[in-house]
Amino acid sequence: MIKTLKKYIYNQDTSLNRLDSKRVTTLNFCSLMVVLDILFFTLKRYIEHTLDEKIIINYFFYLLLFIFVITLQKLKFYVAARVVFMLSFTVSVYGLTHYLFEYENTEYNYLALPILALFFFDKKWIHYTVLISSVFLFFIPYYITNKRNIDNFVPEEKIFLFVLLFLVVNFFKNLNQSNEKKLEQAYLELEEKRKNELAHLQLKSLKAQMNPHFMFNAMNSIQNLILKGDKHKAYDYLTKFASLIRENLNMSEKKFCFFS
Repeated sequence: MIKTLKKYIYNQDTSLNRLDSKRVTTLNFCSLMVVLDILFFTLKRYIEHTLDEKIIINYFFYLLLFIFVITLQKLKFYVAARVVFMLSFTVSVYGLTHYLFEYENTEYNYLALPILALFFFDKKWIHYTVLISSVFLFFIPYYITNKRNIDNFVPEEKIFLFVLLFLVVNFFKNLNQSNEKKLEQAYLELEEKRKNELAHLQLKSLKAQMNPHFMFNAMNSIQNLILKGDKHKAYDYLTKFASLIRENLNMSEKKFCFFS
């Protein structure tokens, strides 16, 4: 079962880049956790005999929403799955806050929305829209539906909490992306260096294959001159050949050769 869950959670689509692959994996994990959470609390309330019709209907509706997200992921509608997940999460928190658990401060779950938006989307206008919407939704039970006591409520503290959390997560997100770009650039440079070294080794191998043929031909020419009795030409040829071999041995260990 654990292997099956891992296979489901981790992205199997190799066509995606590293960032999108992480997003798919994270969304799979979040969706699965929400579904398991719904099933767990349904069972818990059933055991405690607090499971009424209203809770069953709401839980079933939330379960369908997140199963729909999982289905979109499997069909490779990744962006649509993220959007539906964000909307489903918002609807779930709103329902828990205003209908199911009116006095349990479930509105603090809205803090997760800007963080999810930072991770799932690249557009900054989406990030700030979700942040402002989350703050507005957080204040609804305090100032619109009046489901919360506002005697000791300080709205500035809550706004500061949302903004601070958003800025901290955004900072680490940018830092992580910068480090990943540096790592990718270093990998490309290493790959290029490896290709250059491979080309150098191939060149040396080719030279090693060519040199024996050249040496055989040169020695064969010297042998013919000796057999013909042309000692002076043979001596000159042998001297030049020895100088060439000495020079070749000296240059073989150098990476660059200057023709000048």
